Amino acid sequence: MNIAIIGWGSLIWDPRELKTKSPWVDDGPDLPVEFARKSNNGRVTLVVYFGVDPSRTCWVLSKFDKLDDAREDLRKRENSSNVLVIHGVTKNGEPIGPPDGLTSVFDSVKTWLRGKRELGLDAAIWTGLKSNWGDFPELAQPFSPGAVVAYLKTLDGKGMELAKKYFVKAPRWIETPVRTKVIEELGWVPA
Repeated sequence: MNIAIIGWGSLIWDPRELKTKSPWVDDGPDLPVEFARKSNNGRVTLVVYFGVDPSRTCWVLSKFDKLDDAREDLRKRENSSNVLVIHGVTKNGEPIGPPDGLTSVFDSVKTWLRGKRELGLDAAIWTGLKSNWGDFPELAQPFSPGAVVAYLKTLDGKGMELAKKYFVKAPRWIETPVRTKVIEELGWVPA
């Protein structure tokens, strides 16, 4: 089984121990992603987020040919305690993991898979983390581009460095309202 791993953030430039058998390709499915999740090290990272225009993602072939193994490998890379955050779909349209209200994402990936028939892809998996903005009282404001910039301005030292690195390294074609505001306010232009 050929399993594509879809990525749009640090997975691309910092795969760590993720086991793959191809280079990253930048013609993945178009998905609505936004800088809308506060990570455990303070960065604001890209996640599927409805209400923004879809952006092109990237993909790579997993070294594994069994879905359970590929999902477990991605779970480890994402440092998650639960494999249920690893979503996916087969070329036949079977969801992998909980759909969790993401029907349009599953449909987009399924359509993309069908368009890649010549590559023999059988399934695609991705990290299904959501925005957690409302989970942090210190963020004070409801999620918005301005709220993200206000939060980023509170960072200093290593926290600011890590946050900036993520914004600069995220694929340049991912244009979102938050990224636009961050470029305007902080000058963090994609590399």
